[in-house]
Amino acid sequence: MRRVLGVALVVAAIAAIALWLLRPAPAPEPEKAPNLSRFERAFERNHLRLSTLPAYRERLEGLPRAEARNAIQALAAKGMHRLGDDRLRLRTLLVGRMLEGLDVSTCSAMVTGKQNETVHDAALLVLDPDSLEQWVDLSFEAAAAELEARPVAAPNATQIQLALQALFDAASEADRERLRQALANLGDQPPLEACWAARTTYAAVPGLDAQASAILARELARP
Repeated sequence: MRRVLGVALVVAAIAAIALWLLRPAPAPEPEKAPNLSRFERAFERNHLRLSTLPAYRERLEGLPRAEARNAIQALAAKGMHRLGDDRLRLRTLLVGRMLEGLDVSTCSAMVTGKQNETVHDAALLVLDPDSLEQWVDLSFEAAAAELEARPVAAPNATQIQLALQALFDAASEADRERLRQALANLGDQPPLEACWAARTTYAAVPGLDAQASAILARELARP
């Protein structure tokens, strides 16, 4: 069951979001410019801070802008699970907001690895300004954590299984088996089912008991 979340949901959803996050922003349309401009400012502010780290200077200093973005995006995706419990709970909340704000077909594409530029742009634009800045800040923290190779908490199989059971128990009796089956093979689900399962998971995790919430938030963030 660990592989259910670790591969089907985590890799599809998080890799897609990471690719969206730090790629060059699209040319702003008039009604979208404020959010995209805020994204650029948040990126530059965090990039400046990241560039002061010795590990950054060793590995990334001097790269052209596009290559630096690609490298930071990869670091963010790999390093997210290295963050502390509170930051990972925030990440879960922010991803949940993205999923809730998207239409079903776009939500499904994001969580099943079928992302494209349209999906990326939609995910960017559904976040409110404060959430967008929180997400950029969080992702740069993850990039720094990966650069510094910070240690990662490693729950054992029993702890993960208990956390998953808490997730299923939080669902209504009618939805419990539906969620279990959808997460078992998310990539093959119809769009409505894939999106429902992802939204349900991300909505439930922050409200679980502290241990289950922390374990699943970290599992959802694993590369």
